[in-house]
Parts: sequence; structure tokens; C-alpha cells
Amino acid sequence: MSAIPPRRLAELSRYGVDGKASLLRRHGDSRRLAMLLATTVYLTTRAVDDALDLS
Repeated sequence: MSAIPPRRLAELSRYGVDGKASLLRRHGDSRRLAMLLATTVYLTTRAVDDALDLS
């Protein structure tokens, strides 16, 4: 993940979170996998931040 520029990672995760399934299916396997990974990292980071805010 460190090889991916932060702006690109944010763009991929935003597209993964906001995109509809039909639009995501149009992309190739490697692009979908990149979006899935970026979205997972983003949501994990957000969940940890939310959990820390609660404590």
C-alpha cells in the first residue's frame, strides 16, 4: 500500500464506496480488486478512528 500515492488511494476508495455495483462491474478484475482493497483500507481506518473516539 505504501507504493500507492495517497491521493490515488483516496480516489479509488471514494469510487468504491460511492459507486453502484453495475458501474463497478464494468471495470476489469485488477481495477475492481484495487478499488476493493482501497475501500477496505479506508473503511478499516475509519472504523478504528470511530472506535477511538468512543473511548
